[in-house]
Amino acid sequence: MRVRRRAAGTDAARRSRARPGTASALVRAEARGVPWRLPAAAWGAGLVLAVAVALLPEVGAEQRLGLLRVVALCGAVGVAFALDDPARHTTRVAPVGRPLRQGLRLALLLPSAAVWWAVVVAVGRGVDPGPPALALTVEAAALAALAVALAAGGIRFSGTTGPGAAVAGALLALFTVAMVLPEGRTPFVPLGDARWTSVHLGWCVALAVGAVAWPLLAREPCGSRR
Repeated sequence: MRVRRRAAGTDAARRSRARPGTASALVRAEARGVPWRLPAAAWGAGLVLAVAVALLPEVGAEQRLGLLRVVALCGAVGVAFALDDPARHTTRVAPVGRPLRQGLRLALLLPSAAVWWAVVVAVGRGVDPGPPALALTVEAAALAALAVALAAGGIRFSGTTGPGAAVAGALLALFTVAMVLPEGRTPFVPLGDARWTSVHLGWCVALAVGAVAWPLLAREPCGSRR
């Protein structure tokens, strides 16, 4: 009995010593697995558009708002590719679950997305009274959360290794439909609209729903074996 306890204690100590190395190896593996070029291309296009907006002084606040919403779409499209992993089926034997692996990818990618968004807002808003930065940020964050939730759902229910392209197409379609809806129904309200506050409360709800939906959709399907 003492031998078994001593062996169990030794195994536990070995596992505890291995955890830091395992964690760092996992972070390095996920960093290599993130398809950085695709988000960089989408964000680069958004940054070019933001700079173009800033260089056109005749663009009014309303037009500037619409163009920055397109930039926000570019940001969400970039985030949509965060979970693409051609080797996903071979990494199912990893010692951690899918939510942690996806969470690491998002933790690696989202700080870059946040810095990018701060730059494009600072460049694209122009001088006062530019479009409200906070409202724009809520819209952009909600679109990004939707992209992540759709990508996680695509992986969970279809088994795809690369949901990014389909999610990007879905975002583009939804964005186009939302932009052409009648003025009283579109979630992209113009400046000074009486619904501005209520609609952006709705954007906050959408952001929260997307943030809650991702960890639920990131779980391994029932009966799956890692």
